[in-house]
Amino acid sequence: MATFGLVVGFMVGITSIGSGSVIAIFLLIFSNMKSKDIVGTDIAHAVLLTGVAAMGHMSLGTINLKLVLNLLIGPLPGVMMGSYLALLLPSKPLKLGIASLIIISGLKSLA
Repeated sequence: MATFGLVVGFMVGITSIGSGSVIAIFLLIFSNMKSKDIVGTDIAHAVLLTGVAAMGHMSLGTINLKLVLNLLIGPLPGVMMGSYLALLLPSKPLKLGIASLIIISGLKSLA
């Protein structure tokens, strides 16, 4: 588990990808958690991991804070609505949705 975490942390630090998608896949495949618990665990993990990566990039001066604030305006209400919906959806459709989004994202990144 620690080795997997090291690889994910390295990927997030270099590319900013990996935290959500890789951990979600890992939890979907290797845990018996309910889908809403996978989503919550994945988000909590991502916040902590990307927070550390953000501090590193902030110390290097590679963050445009004005752009970050503008980028947060839309997603914050969406996150709140999505978090609420994750509690209402049955586990199977939510897991299928998570897996579908990860597959689509992977295919789009290859194109």
